[in-house]
Amino acid sequence: MQTTRASVLIAVSSFSGCALITNLSGLGQSDAGNDATMLDAMGDSSMDHTSTSDANTSDAGSDCGHLFCDNFDNEPLTFPKWDIVEGTGGQLLLSNDAVTPPYSLEVVAYAGPTGGGPSLTKEFGSASKIHFEVDLKGTCAVAEADLVTFHLTPPPPGYTDVAFTLYQSPATAHLALSYVLDGGASIGDAGDIGIGVPSFATWHHYAIDVDFGAETLNVTYTSADAGSGTTGLPIVPPVPSDNAFNLVVGISSHSTLGANCTANFDDVTLDTP
Repeated sequence: MQTTRASVLIAVSSFSGCALITNLSGLGQSDAGNDATMLDAMGDSSMDHTSTSDANTSDAGSDCGHLFCDNFDNEPLTFPKWDIVEGTGGQLLLSNDAVTPPYSLEVVAYAGPTGGGPSLTKEFGSASKIHFEVDLKGTCAVAEADLVTFHLTPPPPGYTDVAFTLYQSPATAHLALSYVLDGGASIGDAGDIGIGVPSFATWHHYAIDVDFGAETLNVTYTSADAGSGTTGLPIVPPVPSDNAFNLVVGISSHSTLGANCTANFDDVTLDTP
C-alpha cells in the first residue's frame, strides 16, 4: 500500500469490522504467452461492491490440509474462498503459466498514476503465529508494487495502521515494516530479500512467518535461478500476543506505472500454528 513511506515493503492499513466487499469488474483469462482466450467478466463494472462470503471463515481446510488455501484452478474464474475481490484498476485472470497446472492467478494493474490495483482479501480471527506460503512471480520492473500484505485488525493502540508487506521495488524484492501513527507519520523498517530483476520475473516460492509473541517476521525464498535466502525483521510497535488480521494478495498498491504491471500467484496456503 502506498503510504507516506520512503521504501516500505510492509505497509500499514486498517480494515473495519464490517462485512468485506467485492468488485468483480475485471475477471477473465490471460492470453499473454499462451493461447487462452478472454472469459466473460463475472460482474457488471457499474456494480462496485458485492459481498462474497462471511468474514472470519475458512472453507479451505477440509480439501487441502491447511487452514486456508487456493491454487486458482477454478474455470471459469471464481473466488469463493475470499472475502473481498477487488477488480478495479486492472484485471484478475487465469494464466496457463502455473507452478501446479492447469492455472495460476494473473493480476494485471493498468498503467497509470500511483494507486491501487486488483487484489483478493481474506479475513482471519485471532492468532499468535502466521505461516504463509505462495509461489509468486512479477514483472513490475519499473515500479513499486505491494504483492502480499497482512493487516492487523484492529491495529494496536496508538497506531492508525500496522501491516507487513512483501513488495517489489524497481530493482529487487523487498520486505519492510511500516506503521502509521495516529498523527499520520509513517515509520518503516525495510529488509532487502535480495532477488533482483529480472530474476523476480521467474517463479519463486516464499514462506512468511509471523510470531507476535516473539515479535519477529521472517521471509524465506527458494527458486531455481536465485537460490534461497531468509530475511528477518523485528515487529517494533508493541503488539498483543494474539491478533486478528487480513491477508491481501494481488497488486493492492503501486507507484506510477508507465506500462501494465503483472504478477502471478499460485498455491497459496496459510496456517496459524
